[in-house]
Amino acid sequence: MKKLVSSVLAASMVLSLAACGSSASTDTASSSEAASTSTAATTEAAGEDSGAYTGTPIKIGGIGPVTGGAAIYGQAVKNAEELAVKEINAANGSDVFEWKFEDDEHDAEKSVNAYNTLKDWGLQVLAGPVTTTPSIAVAAETANDNLFMMTPSASAPAVIESGDNVFQICFTDPNQGVA
Repeated sequence: MKKLVSSVLAASMVLSLAACGSSASTDTASSSEAASTSTAATTEAAGEDSGAYTGTPIKIGGIGPVTGGAAIYGQAVKNAEELAVKEINAANGSDVFEWKFEDDEHDAEKSVNAYNTLKDWGLQVLAGPVTTTPSIAVAAETANDNLFMMTPSASAPAVIESGDNVFQICFTDPNQGVA
């Protein structure tokens, strides 16, 4: 259990740091191409006493613009999330996380639709949306569903006003303005 909690905390830290420092690709991809999942390892392969996580993988979803005018931000977060999941799964010798990313094109309605798609997939933790307007829209939905949401880069104070389940990693606009 300690290893699982450590992995989740490490994933959160890696996602937040990598999203801020990554450079984005100019590639564009459709939502279906942007979706990427890892496969689950069997408990026999990991073994009971190996120290590897042998439970059901935790489903983490990401939402952000990987096409359109704000794609540079979404692509950076998508790359960071994908790398973090791959590294944590490799370090544990089993798939602790399954991950899927949806393109919202920096549009609030598309972001809510992406959230619903991820929820239908079995989403347990949401790492996104990336930008503020979609984050505000999705935060209201996650509050209704009592689902953990962590946005790596949405900076308006209104993002976290929906509920106690919504968190921001970056500084809010008033703090950035003072700095």
